[in-house]
Amino acid sequence: MSTTIEHDQGLLDRPHTLSSIAAKDGVSKDTVTKRWQRARKTHGELGLIINGARRLTEAERLILDGYKADPQKAPEPEVSVGNHQRPVDLAVSSTASLETFRTARERTIVTNGQEFMSGLEGLLDAIEQKMTQEEQQQEAQLEQIRMIKKKAEKRIGDFRQRSTEHRLKTDLLGLITNQEVSDVQQIAEEMGDL
Repeated sequence: MSTTIEHDQGLLDRPHTLSSIAAKDGVSKDTVTKRWQRARKTHGELGLIINGARRLTEAERLILDGYKADPQKAPEPEVSVGNHQRPVDLAVSSTASLETFRTARERTIVTNGQEFMSGLEGLLDAIEQKMTQEEQQQEAQLEQIRMIKKKAEKRIGDFRQRSTEHRLKTDLLGLITNQEVSDVQQIAEEMGDL
């Protein structure tokens, strides 16, 4: 477990950081971090965290220098295959056609589906708009005809009533006039007898 120190104590005793070692060696900080991880497996925790950075002594830096090269691996044995082989280059075509996997039947395709749908929707929208306009126009005409019918029925009803009144009135006036004329004739006759 690493020890963390939050102040400047020990900066003089621990002058090296992983970044400063990387800069001095001309490598990345990741490379030095990998060295530190390999060294830690053998030597335990190296360095202290001071002010947020891992700080190492000169002795700890020297330990890290010992891990500059990757651990040596045993050389791999080299086995020759001999000369009994004859090389053959195999090639695979980089192009193919699905036509070879189909029957000879031709397939009809639609190439302008979006254009067709756009035109269809435009036409049907225009027709529906005209239908709506015609319906509204016919509804307005029907309402107008209903109003005319209602007014005509009332006017004819009023006229019939007036014509009935006229017939009755003129008949009564004729009766009264005839009576009056008859009275005047009687007076004239009486005057003739004088």
